[in-house]
Order: sequence, then C-alpha cells, then structure tokens
Amino acid sequence: LLLLSLFTTNQSAIFLSVAALLVMVSCGVYLLIRTGMRWGSYLKLLQEGEYTRQIKSRKRWTDALYGSYWMLVVALFLAYSFISNDWGRSWIIFPVAGVLFGMMTLVVQMIVEKNQP
Repeated sequence: LLLLSLFTTNQSAIFLSVAALLVMVSCGVYLLIRTGMRWGSYLKLLQEGEYTRQIKSRKRWTDALYGSYWMLVVALFLAYSFISNDWGRSWIIFPVAGVLFGMMTLVVQMIVEKNQP
C-alpha cells in the first residue's frame, strides 16, 4: 500500500488497495474473535482454567478486596484534592496506587496459594 502510493498516482489503484487491506484486517479480526469466544466458552463449560470452583470461590473474596482498595484510593484522592486544593499534583496518587496494587495482588496470590491444600 505504501509502495503503491509512492510509485503511482492512480487514485483508483490506491483506493482498491486500501479496500483490500481493510477486508484482510476485518477477516483476521473476525477469526481471532470467533476462536477466542469459542475457546472461552469451552473453558466455562468444562470449568477449567480460571473457571474452576476453587478459583471462582477465591475470586469473590479477592474481587471484594480489590474493589475496596480502589474505592479507598479514590476517597483518598478526593479528600486530598478537596482539602489541599492541589489538583495539579494529586493525580500522582493513581500511578502510586497502581504500583501498590500490583504488589498487593502478588502478595494475595502468594497467601492464597500457600493456604491451599
């Protein structure tokens, strides 16, 4: 497509090559989505991967923990921003909270795996 546009001034050839490129991309995306949806539904039906009973029961607890963590982060952000009126620097709370969240998820996973029989 790039070479065609550099070496020709024929607008219809460029238009057709763009159309062909879009058709190829759409076919590829369709195949990826179709295969991924099929694979995900097989995992759900067979209760494998992240859909096992143990992981689903553990997920309820971790989802509650992670949700409360982010609510606390937002509350701290709003409290700091409204009290100090320092909106220009208060956004730093979110990148720091994201790094701490990653560390927290690793610790929680280690604790859960250690407690499993």
